[in-house]
Amino acid sequence: MKIVFTGPESSGKTTLAEILCQKYPFTLVREFSREYMKKTGLNYDRQHVYEMGLLQLWEEKTTMKGHPLICCDTDLQNILLWQKVRYGSYDEHLLKMWLTSPGDHYFVCRPDIPWQPDSLRENPLDRGELFDRHLELLNTYKMPYTVIEGNLEQRIAFVESNPSLIHYRI
Repeated sequence: MKIVFTGPESSGKTTLAEILCQKYPFTLVREFSREYMKKTGLNYDRQHVYEMGLLQLWEEKTTMKGHPLICCDTDLQNILLWQKVRYGSYDEHLLKMWLTSPGDHYFVCRPDIPWQPDSLRENPLDRGELFDRHLELLNTYKMPYTVIEGNLEQRIAFVESNPSLIHYRI
């Protein structure tokens, strides 16, 4: 089983994924692009984004071999949107790979919490538009999702009060 926290930058994905993995027997798959960009900085091109997508998927598949319950702090959906916004189109190969290994459920984090500065973040002003694009892509391909909103306590309480959303009971 693969659940995914997705949404625009600084919307709580990492925090929620980490908390969920502390409370449930999920193994965390971190957002690989952050590790990649810690080494390269914001100097990247379309090929770099493609490589980050491949590495993200590799991390997921490798982790899932030893752990049947994974929680992803993003997946290829974020990479696809990154490509679309930055370069005008999706990479068809990455799109096919996403469609053949999607999440079982997506938690889309609404950017209704304050943006936090970070040397790897680029979009403090268009988080609402990016949120809408996440929903559009999930709806286009009929992926199961739930919008998560509110402060951190409200978000955690929502996930915990709806264990069927993650197909696991406490």
